[in-house]
Amino acid sequence: MPLTLLSLHSLHSHVSGGLPYGVIRIRVDFINLLRLSIVENPDWKLEHHLRVLQRNPLTPQGISTRTLRTWYESTVDYGVVPALAKRIGIHSSRRTSSRTKFTSEIGGELLSIFTTDPTLYIYEVNAILRETTGVTISDRTLTRWIHTKLNMSRQVVQRKACQRVEANRVAFQLRLKNLVREPSDLDCLIMLDETNKDRNSAIRKHGWGRVGQSVQVSEAFNTDTRYTYIALADINGFVIELGRIFEHTVQGKKVYDPLNKEEFTEFFRHFVYPRLGSYARREKWSILIMDNCTIHGSPEIMDMVREKG
Repeated sequence: MPLTLLSLHSLHSHVSGGLPYGVIRIRVDFINLLRLSIVENPDWKLEHHLRVLQRNPLTPQGISTRTLRTWYESTVDYGVVPALAKRIGIHSSRRTSSRTKFTSEIGGELLSIFTTDPTLYIYEVNAILRETTGVTISDRTLTRWIHTKLNMSRQVVQRKACQRVEANRVAFQLRLKNLVREPSDLDCLIMLDETNKDRNSAIRKHGWGRVGQSVQVSEAFNTDTRYTYIALADINGFVIELGRIFEHTVQGKKVYDPLNKEEFTEFFRHFVYPRLGSYARREKWSILIMDNCTIHGSPEIMDMVREKG
């Protein structure tokens, strides 16, 4: 599961003259600790994570497990901790009339909403449903309907690039099998890739999906970038000394453009090219693996790789 921590600044910036910064920080720090725990121990139940974290000195003391659970569930359902959800006004206070019943029309509309965007928070789903059907219900009732009537739940979203071409992936796998024939050939492998973080990296990590099925979202990657981290890894793990962070600025102002071909080529020439080996001699780091990102395929980079043999 990809790990992205909540941004304290982005949460607090939603509330003009909001709650004390320290109060919000306590809650956000706990949510980040919980997410780290979930990544490190994915088989644990939520209650076990909470009990373990209660013994952590960084966890607010004197807070019940029920309250801690409420904080976490609020970030899943609303994207923010409860205090901010109430201040922003996204907690629904509407009551559901006893005459309001679940119908096939409501079920069909909900399925259509989730097909369009499964990452919507419950208050957003409720607003769309109210606009399209005229039904006014509480968030709590809507959540219960989704769970019991549609057999759906909130799950961690699996994101995949819409630029991915399956035929190219198969061709790559076949070619790699031809290059790596012996266990000793694994030392020849060196993988390079980038990860990008933007202002929305800490939100919408969960989506609605059928129980027992994964939730996948197809989206364009690297279209709104603030930082780019280039990492290299071999059979033994990440090569820390070769990693580089690029912060995109123009005349002192941050811009949201991905790493360009010229910047990547310069990085490759000074940090990667000198470390590559010759595949003809089965030297270490002589099989370079990169994806089909545009910046990876410049003639200069191809010439440097071929020169190494």
